[in-house]
Amino acid sequence: MRTKLTWTVIAALVMVAACDAPAPEVDGLRGPALEARLTNQRITLSAPNTSRKVTIDLRAGGVGTATLAQRQSIFWTVEEDRLCVGRTQSNLDCARTAIAGNRITVRFARGNAGGSEELSGTLSPL
Repeated sequence: MRTKLTWTVIAALVMVAACDAPAPEVDGLRGPALEARLTNQRITLSAPNTSRKVTIDLRAGGVGTATLAQRQSIFWTVEEDRLCVGRTQSNLDCARTAIAGNRITVRFARGNAGGSEELSGTLSPL
């Protein structure tokens, strides 16, 4: 059975705890500027005190790969200040995104229970 790729699944795989702090004020990139900054970049997210990592490669044209337990093809887009990823173009899950230099933070809702989670990591060129 295939798992639906969502920010919640990514967080579970890297074992990151919930965080209710506001997203940091950083570069303030939105829309086309954020998309341009993310295109042809690798996002590496890791949980504190573990060696578990998630790698998301974002290529031009809204396609890429995510390596969780195994490598999967993904689609991605940007909506305002949110990075949206998913296994199909019609079912993308979005996370508020902030970038400062080569550091990236994504913040997303935790389903119907309320609250949110935050993942941090690095950006590097593909």
